[in-house]
Amino acid sequence: MNKIKVFLVFALVFCICYPLWAATGDVELDSPSPSASSASPSPIETGGDDNGRTLAPEDVFKGESPSELDKGALKEGTFVFSSCGEKEKIDGYEVKPGVVLIPLGDGALKKILKNFNTTADYDGDSQIITFTRGKDKVIRMKIGYEVADYCGEKKTIPTAPRVIDQVVYVSPDSFAKLIWASFTYDDKREIYYIDPWVLDVYLQTNNRGRVQLVAKATGPVKNRILKLREPTRFVIDVMNSCLDGKSREINHPTLGAIRFSQNSLKGEEGNIVRIVIPQSEEVEIVMQESEDPNLVIADLRPRDTLTPVQGLGTQTIERLDVNEKDDSVEITLEASGPIQLEWNRLLEPDNRFFIDIPGLVYKEKKKQFDLDSEFLPKIMVAQFQPLPSPMVRMVLYLEDPQKVEIQEDKRNPNLVKFIVYKEKIDPEKAARKGFFVTYYPTTGLVICLDPGHGGSDPGAVNNAQKVYEKNITLDIALKLKQLLTKEGWTVVMTRYTDRDVSYPGSPDTEELESRVIVGNDLKADIFVSIHINASVNSSVNGISTHWYKGSDKELAQCIQSSLISNLGQKDLDIRRDRFYVLHRSQMPAVLVELGFISNPSEVKLLKDEKYRQKAAEAIMGGLRNYAAKNLKSTPKKSIKNK
Repeated sequence: MNKIKVFLVFALVFCICYPLWAATGDVELDSPSPSASSASPSPIETGGDDNGRTLAPEDVFKGESPSELDKGALKEGTFVFSSCGEKEKIDGYEVKPGVVLIPLGDGALKKILKNFNTTADYDGDSQIITFTRGKDKVIRMKIGYEVADYCGEKKTIPTAPRVIDQVVYVSPDSFAKLIWASFTYDDKREIYYIDPWVLDVYLQTNNRGRVQLVAKATGPVKNRILKLREPTRFVIDVMNSCLDGKSREINHPTLGAIRFSQNSLKGEEGNIVRIVIPQSEEVEIVMQESEDPNLVIADLRPRDTLTPVQGLGTQTIERLDVNEKDDSVEITLEASGPIQLEWNRLLEPDNRFFIDIPGLVYKEKKKQFDLDSEFLPKIMVAQFQPLPSPMVRMVLYLEDPQKVEIQEDKRNPNLVKFIVYKEKIDPEKAARKGFFVTYYPTTGLVICLDPGHGGSDPGAVNNAQKVYEKNITLDIALKLKQLLTKEGWTVVMTRYTDRDVSYPGSPDTEELESRVIVGNDLKADIFVSIHINASVNSSVNGISTHWYKGSDKELAQCIQSSLISNLGQKDLDIRRDRFYVLHRSQMPAVLVELGFISNPSEVKLLKDEKYRQKAAEAIMGGLRNYAAKNLKSTPKKSIKNK
């Protein structure tokens, strides 16, 4: 009998002490400040009980009583949830409008929790649900109780978890904030949103020395970019997200105030946090891939000048004159050799006209011309970038949207004239950006390579593999350029870097026209646009080459034949399509689709640098065969801009 008493005492002590021992160890909560958003509360504040003490798990529920469930008040139904842009239907019970109970074990809920790096388990003996977020965040709820244990801290929750007909149910309005998710209900569309918080937007410098804009969220987010006017500004929308806190801003030394706020809450497109960046001719905004799906990253780069011709060398300004007339102002610039330039027209009320000339040195460094003209009172010319990569910038301070012409001199190929007319133009109908080349020496046949998409336009995207069409097309085009140059071709390209050919957010037609102009104005013999295909059906695969004009067809046949024989992929044949770059090009032109980024096998190949090199060599083979039959290989001394 004494032995039995000792055993019972030991068992009682063990039952009391073991849970206390198992739960020891304080965990610091690194949550942000409380939210002022109109969505559900943001990630929770630190604290223990009312006295701020960290509690053991069993102490959280001590002294609390489970609430009664009025099952007759529940309304059974199927509810639509949207999380990180994906919609799911979940069967459950409505407690009241905007508050529902859904099965803990539902596959759709598990998918939603995974977005926030969270898992959920239920222990039937203790009736405790455990949410584990990441490695060290543990949240416990108990059936019927309206309190929760958040890493040893007692938190009140609005709706207790329940067991109904032997199934465990939880309410998103109780667990969402504990896993750092926002929870909102759209009563008009009857959609429940469980979306990431955008905790902050900040500037950082990456390991390449580039300034980047970063939006940090608590779950995976996607983005879109827009160009808005009045005033002109660049917008990054962080889709399916809520802002933690009030609208605020950060400062960039060149751009000024970058503002971010909750642009849409429970709108037609869901929850959207909007980042607004002022437009600047000195900074280019280029979206970047991020290995972390919870981050949106944009490079804020010094603007990259469009230079379709390379190898012109460094030139100097030999003469710079300004001649005023009643109805025009003529600026004459003479260089020591061939030059190319890019011009940009700003929109009202800022009517300035920028002219950037890379590879040019201005010995005077900076000069201002003050004029009597009522439509052009001032001209500024300065060494905008020094050696070894010099660039001269000329700024025309127009009073209104004036007509501007850039002309070559037929007697002197190193001379260019900029003529500003008193005549006004409609800025909405005028081109906003363009380039000009005085002339350039060639070594043989001239080809224009057009890497599809770029800059603000990623093209087709495989999110799972983190592959962007714009990067694949540029890499293959640069590899092809090297092959062509070795065989004596003169290569011009619509872009050499990750940039828009026109400007970020430009209409599709304007962007495509800018690409066509490069080939047409530089009198290329052949135009090749490189793309990667995509389909909603991931099983679709293959390579195709597209043509439109009669002069395109044989070029398409030669390239398609070489691609199939060298790459061994499915032959989708040549296809006639009225693509803009094909029907507007003045020379034989093709658009190649080098596989489907949406196909698991082909995207794996496209990620392989050796395969991309092989693709470039296959296009080279087709060009070689076409040129041998149809083009004279006699080198041209030089080509002047149209």
